[in-house]
Amino acid sequence: MRGTLGKTQRELSQQIQITCSRYSSYENGKSKPPVDVLIRISRIFNVSVDLLLSVDLKNIP
Repeated sequence: MRGTLGKTQRELSQQIQITCSRYSSYENGKSKPPVDVLIRISRIFNVSVDLLLSVDLKNIP
């Protein structure tokens, strides 16, 4: 999904207010973001938290 915004992990992690390594762990499926981070991500991508929880985001360009 990040690619649709044309942002790097660093840029997006700064916008979400988390470290780049933390964002990377979420994006790579190594850990799951807490609800407050999911809400911030959903606002940036203009999607529901339900969508973020229900799809494999690695398969979305």
